[in-house]
Amino acid sequence: MRLLDTNWLIQKITLGGEDYISPLIGLPLNGGNSFSENPNDFSFGYCDAYQTPIMYNGDTEFDLPIDSPAILLGFCIVQAEIIFGSSFQEIFYNDLDYNGPFTYEINEMGDEKGLIITNALGNIAYYNNIVLVTPEQQIVTAMYPNPVRNILTLETSNSFEKKITVFTITGKQVMTTLESSSRAILNLSSLSPGIYFIETVNTEGVRDVNKIIKK
Repeated sequence: MRLLDTNWLIQKITLGGEDYISPLIGLPLNGGNSFSENPNDFSFGYCDAYQTPIMYNGDTEFDLPIDSPAILLGFCIVQAEIIFGSSFQEIFYNDLDYNGPFTYEINEMGDEKGLIITNALGNIAYYNNIVLVTPEQQIVTAMYPNPVRNILTLETSNSFEKKITVFTITGKQVMTTLESSSRAILNLSSLSPGIYFIETVNTEGVRDVNKIIKK
């Protein structure tokens, strides 16, 4: 399967060994890979959009031109989105230096597809084709207090094991834990005041993201 068969939504990136989650995760504005009039054009971006020809090397690797891609200035105005977009671009071009070739892997589970792109430096971009979490899929049913000073309580839809990760507004991972009860207690006292994202992922791979304010 060629990766242009699907419109992909970026979920997170691993850059220099650090994980960064998309501030726009689960929203239609989430940047992705797609094609428009020309099925051989590879588009990537988050705030700004970059478009360039793609050249496949077999079924699991592709190249992009070494020259700078065409750039269409984007729509992001929130600082967190701009910062993540700049980091996301580095998967493909770092200060417009080429970071290929790239390997890719596509996984399917029912209607959901996942895409993993790894560049020549070992940095990774994770995508899927799911835009929104439906109410039936929602993992976190209540979260309090918000704003929070120290202890945050998450009420979840079941007691199955789930991974809970805390990210800064720029997408940097600052805390992670595994929980198997329907109520999770997070001690956030070591975190600086600001906005954070709480990502909850269950054993089926369903992802739920909520925003909190740390006092």
